[in-house]
Amino acid sequence: MNKVFTSLLVAILFLTNGDSILSQVIRTESTINSIGYYIENANSISNHVSFEIKFKESIAPSWRNGIDPSTFTYSGGNKLFAGSILQLKAGTEYMLDITIIDSFPTFNKHNFTAKVSTKKEVNLSHSSSDILYVSPNGKGRTYSSSSPGAIDTLFNFDAKKIKCGTMILCKGGTYYVGGLNFNVTPSLCSDLSTPIIISSMPNESAVFDGSDPSQESCYPTWTLYNAAQNIYTAKLPASTAFSALFLYDNLRLFPYATIYTQQFLSLNTYYKECLTNCKTYFGSGFYRNANNYFIKLSNGENPNGKKITVSKQNYFLRISNSKTYNNPQFIVKNITLKNYGKSNVSFTILGALEYDISATALIFTNMTNTIIDHCTFEHNTSPMYFGGKSDSTIIQNCIAKDQTGAWMHGAFKNTSLTLTGDINWILDNGKYGRDLQKSFVYFEPQTNTITKNIILRNNTINGLISGGAARQSEVSPFQDIDIYNNTYINCYDAIDIIGNAANYRIWNNRISNCPIVFSLIPFEENNITYSNSGPAYFFRNIVDKSPTRANIPNSVDNINPEIYIGYNSCEGAQNKVWSTGLKMNTGPEPAEVRTDLHFYHNTMSVEDSLSFNFFLWQNTWKRIISKNNSWNSKFIVLNFESVLNQNDYGFKSINDNFFSENNKLATINGTHGDLMSCRGYNNLDSLDLNLRKITGNYDKNLLQIKGYNFNPKFVNPSNGDYHLLFSSDLIDKAEYIPNISDQININYFGAAPDIGALEANTTASSDPSSDDNSFEIYPNPVNNVLHIINPNVETYKIQIHNIFGQQCHEVQNIGNILSTFDVSNLKSGIYFISIHDPNGKFFTKKIIKN
Repeated sequence: MNKVFTSLLVAILFLTNGDSILSQVIRTESTINSIGYYIENANSISNHVSFEIKFKESIAPSWRNGIDPSTFTYSGGNKLFAGSILQLKAGTEYMLDITIIDSFPTFNKHNFTAKVSTKKEVNLSHSSSDILYVSPNGKGRTYSSSSPGAIDTLFNFDAKKIKCGTMILCKGGTYYVGGLNFNVTPSLCSDLSTPIIISSMPNESAVFDGSDPSQESCYPTWTLYNAAQNIYTAKLPASTAFSALFLYDNLRLFPYATIYTQQFLSLNTYYKECLTNCKTYFGSGFYRNANNYFIKLSNGENPNGKKITVSKQNYFLRISNSKTYNNPQFIVKNITLKNYGKSNVSFTILGALEYDISATALIFTNMTNTIIDHCTFEHNTSPMYFGGKSDSTIIQNCIAKDQTGAWMHGAFKNTSLTLTGDINWILDNGKYGRDLQKSFVYFEPQTNTITKNIILRNNTINGLISGGAARQSEVSPFQDIDIYNNTYINCYDAIDIIGNAANYRIWNNRISNCPIVFSLIPFEENNITYSNSGPAYFFRNIVDKSPTRANIPNSVDNINPEIYIGYNSCEGAQNKVWSTGLKMNTGPEPAEVRTDLHFYHNTMSVEDSLSFNFFLWQNTWKRIISKNNSWNSKFIVLNFESVLNQNDYGFKSINDNFFSENNKLATINGTHGDLMSCRGYNNLDSLDLNLRKITGNYDKNLLQIKGYNFNPKFVNPSNGDYHLLFSSDLIDKAEYIPNISDQININYFGAAPDIGALEANTTASSDPSSDDNSFEIYPNPVNNVLHIINPNVETYKIQIHNIFGQQCHEVQNIGNILSTFDVSNLKSGIYFISIHDPNGKFFTKKIIKN
């Protein structure tokens, strides 16, 4: 049988009574490390089933067991079985053997077999004889190494020179350019061996900048507009109209909709935010109308002489396949894109809004097999957008930086709103073009198509509102998404998936200081909610320091920007907005459309009094299957919200460890917002019993909580090291899980796996000591060279581990007061440096590699 990545394979359906033989179809989808399988049109199979899932490498002698699939029914009535085989080798052929045992109304056995290969690792070392050279000051149209051209001239006038196999090499420097377009034509090939590549020259850095570099934009002349409010104004350059980006000395200012006082806004129920006598989020911000900028700084300083950055470009490059031809592969690598933040706003002749399009650095429409590699994105409204059909997209090894992710929930929400009912807005349109509620990458699939095989890996996302978002309807689902080995820091939403997505797998990610970690919300359209999402797999992720969603409880003006009546162990209201590791706050869905969520070997630690590991709202999902996880909180671990009489509520927790520093494990609110129905629990047995009583669900296959309540004893959680101490009760306490415990790149030691994402650190001979303040480690974050000062002048060694516990660097027998270490070979992200003395004691500190 041919090796294929997407397979429609005929399987033989065996009926145990031997009376008949029918044929059905199993479909498989593969990524680099996973295989998803789908048994469709399964209406003849009842819901009274059990499974036998086996897989193996084709050349392997023995089979391995897999995780049971999920069952759900689309609203049209088509039943589907879907599941994943996890943590596979790249470019390897596997055999699948799936048996569904149906016990009602008669005993039948349905057996499906398939042979399928995972995708090979991507090849980024292409060579080409067709090279076009560009430079920031390029002229002419020869595009040679000695006479490079301008990149805008290439795309605007010489696009026919770009063919399959063309490599566009960008010489180092800053390119102030945008609005480039490339349209795919039928004459271009679709051979993946001859991609079109856009890249920096080797050992050079090409930076594409959407800002306005002119003197009037960077250093405008500011005059005092309102002395009482410390508001300054300056002329707005026409090229930067509707810029949502305003950097003041590299500080991103919030884009307010108005400078007017609150009395002018009485007709509007949404907006009470402005620069003058209104609610402000940070005390600092800017407003721009058609002619002028207005800024207010919390310290009241005069802005003259400070560098200003505003945008004059809506996008850098848009690649379109309007006719959905078979397209060539595009690879964009080793470039920086920054400051693409000017909204594209247009009005009719009568002044009515015609369109308002937010900025995006890279735009792809109906482009498959795209690879974005080792790119850096800074201060863009949105780094990337993929519209239409975008199968087999890979985004890897990228860095994205911004400051909006640390803003308050209400702040970035309100950038997408516009004022109504105010006579001032007939003549003043400064309210438009401010929408910053965007993500690292946004997928919007083509109607009535399946978008599949998306990989996001090895990226570092710092300070964006969302680390990644996908929005789908029931008729435009996503299938087979792998998100792994990423680092998310200071984002509001780390990972955001909205709507119908099946077989998405999220593992080995490090998430820090993000109020919402996993946001899984069904798609809603015309007051109809389409769930149909799953199964989903979350394993070996580490989450720490989840703050309240407001991020800053009070603004600098001492005005509460948003108030949520939350219940902290049923003790009363707080002026905070809850945050959670898992957000699913939506209404209950019909049982037949719900599927399963799988959580295995995750470690999560939240800190705020309204931060929960799980905020579990009604019965959106069939089951949450949670095993071998370490769920930790300084206050409350779980919150079950609005679950009264939800008699098919599904939360099955086996062998998890729940730990609260104040011994408050969970709250149950039978009715949302009703303090009288709120109860707190500090004992797992009591929580299990009362959750059954309140929901009315006594089916242990759907609802059960059976685990531990130990102090996990992490090595150094304040510095982000969640390895277990040797004295931890979680060592060897985990249950063996097929296809999870036997991952090809994670081995466990001892009689059984440890609970949580990381095994106990077997490289150390003892538990670490407390932080040794005599050592000084700097700079942190570090670029290339790390310095360590050891005033005791005793011999020591260092080890550097990544967030997954893998050792990346070691130096022994260090005896200098000041020592320097080259860490330039480390990828950007979070690492842990441990310093060991000759007596076997050591301490660990978290460092960030830029």
